[in-house]
Amino acid sequence: MCKNIIIIASIAVFIFSSCSSNRTDVQRLSLKSQVLNDEIFTMMPGDLLLADDYLVWSDPFARDCFLHVHSALTGEELGVMGKVGEGPKEFITPMTNRYCVDNKLFAIDANGKTVGYLSIDSLINGQEPFCELSDKEKEMKMEKSR
Repeated sequence: MCKNIIIIASIAVFIFSSCSSNRTDVQRLSLKSQVLNDEIFTMMPGDLLLADDYLVWSDPFARDCFLHVHSALTGEELGVMGKVGEGPKEFITPMTNRYCVDNKLFAIDANGKTVGYLSIDSLINGQEPFCELSDKEKEMKMEKSR
């Protein structure tokens, strides 16, 4: 009985001593949603990635290009990249990672041989967005597959 009283008293002391009367004000933010583009049609699943000032969404069931690049500020579509097909620089079953480094997305073909980067900057500048792997990256890929 004495043990129970000691345990209950210890718990009560712990609870009351852990409570603090110091209150910190919590800053509340009010955000409003905004429709940037109401003309996007996709058959999800897909990915949506924010890369600097760009929104990149992938459509894995696309028939022409599977990556759509939009301005994050205006919603305007700036271009498409990642050609679907069986030729060079084309993807049969495209897969991209969810990270963008230097405005480049790593892309691989799950059912083909195409591997490389898709550059947002090249797309914006009117150049070919597909970038081959460097020789060093190709060597690393070969070492991993052994």
